[in-house]
Amino acid sequence: MMIVNLTMEKVKIINQEKPRDKWTYLAVRDYERNEIIGHWTMVYDEGFEIRLNGSKYFAFFKYERKSNAHCPTSIEGKH
Repeated sequence: MMIVNLTMEKVKIINQEKPRDKWTYLAVRDYERNEIIGHWTMVYDEGFEIRLNGSKYFAFFKYERKSNAHCPTSIEGKH
């Protein structure tokens, strides 16, 4: 098992398709060697993605609905 640190250290990723070309990518470091081994980023307010050694990992954030808000409902009109 590998232990990693998700840092706040920005890294530059080239050749990303839109809208990912505007996202902020942060370094993933190996816990023992402290070397950058990948990157991670938030995916809107839904979760985060980690890329390591050519593999992609994604996790949704867990949340509890605390009100009667209609969060999944779309808003109609001009924006």
